[in-house]
Amino acid sequence: MPQWSLRTAASDDVEPIAELRSVVLRADLERLGRYDEHRVRQRLRDGFDPTCTRIIEVDGAFAGCIAMRSAGDGDWLEHFYLDPHLQGRGIGTEVLVHELTGADREGRVVRLNVLQGSAARRLYERHGFAVDAEDPIDVFMVRTPVEPTTPSQTHDLQFTESEVHKRFLSWSDGEADREWACLDLIWEHAPGLAPRPLRREIVDGHPVVVMQRLPGKPLGNGPLSPEQLASLGRTLRRLYGIPREHATAAGIGERRYGPSILPLALSEWLSEAHDYSPCEDAARVAEAVGAARRWLSHPGSLPTPRLDALGIADLNPANILWDGQRCRLVDFEDGGLTDPAYELADHVEHIAGRPTGVFNADDLASAVGLDEEQRGRMRAYRPLWAAFWLAMLLPGSNGFRRNPPGTTEAQASHLLHLID
Repeated sequence: MPQWSLRTAASDDVEPIAELRSVVLRADLERLGRYDEHRVRQRLRDGFDPTCTRIIEVDGAFAGCIAMRSAGDGDWLEHFYLDPHLQGRGIGTEVLVHELTGADREGRVVRLNVLQGSAARRLYERHGFAVDAEDPIDVFMVRTPVEPTTPSQTHDLQFTESEVHKRFLSWSDGEADREWACLDLIWEHAPGLAPRPLRREIVDGHPVVVMQRLPGKPLGNGPLSPEQLASLGRTLRRLYGIPREHATAAGIGERRYGPSILPLALSEWLSEAHDYSPCEDAARVAEAVGAARRWLSHPGSLPTPRLDALGIADLNPANILWDGQRCRLVDFEDGGLTDPAYELADHVEHIAGRPTGVFNADDLASAVGLDEEQRGRMRAYRPLWAAFWLAMLLPGSNGFRRNPPGTTEAQASHLLHLID
């Protein structure tokens, strides 16, 4: 499948979009007796808002658009057009899943209307839209938010004005100990980067780490601003700059699913028997799993593991707090010794950020200051993490049940693109 990307529309995109609209809608409008070559273009021009419109580019060229307009308790999905020559190749499904994932994360209802008899209605129904109302020309549809994938809950949080109390619900893998050790080390060598650890408690038999409450709000679902990217780069450089010997002396070992652990574990997961029949495109998912297994078994697919820096491991955008000037990091229960290139590959492939374009791989590597050798290692590790998230989205998993239809297929296509 060709590589696609999204960018914010500009005012001079209106004419290419208007022309594409006339092409895409012509057959349905003629069938309904509603086609007018001037009106079909002018309606787009009259309602065009570049601030809520995204341009779909395939291999760097204009290929379509999609708009999400805020309205009351939700969004209206509008002007979703794709060049007919690119239809039927999975691009439209991936773009739709990308937009719906962001709406789900924010808990927003999405509405749209589609022409009576349009084949697009089946696409929307597969992704959770239901008919709300209809007339002889239009079908109005609505979709309630689906809870997005998150790892199984390992903790809960309680807040006071100045403290955060993190109570661990699962701690058999040393989560509470890792959190405390990482925060303590960071406070000593890079204060202000993460919460200051205050004390440890036991509440109802559960370990609790009490830490300083930091200012700021979690990053959103869209791409980082230049200021956020620069600040995150500085923050990660400080984290990676903590001397390894101090981490070792503090009893901090390899991060959870570190570079010497994940490849073998992932090979075992993907080798298990899976029923792909619940998938929309079972053949595509099976193809990606098979490709991942072959890639993992091939000597030289992955770099030699290194453990030369401290990492957070889970850089879900929700774990980055932005106060308008500075990025700080929270949630070190999976943290430990790692390789910066391995960490950044994990971050850009994280399912909570990749579909909505939070991290750009090249920009993040530049912000952190990776050299060419490290960039090569980062590229080599990206398919590993893409395969990890595919495994988390296979039928039978919480991820499969809790994500919109098509999410697994979109991840499979992304993985195949990386491996190819």
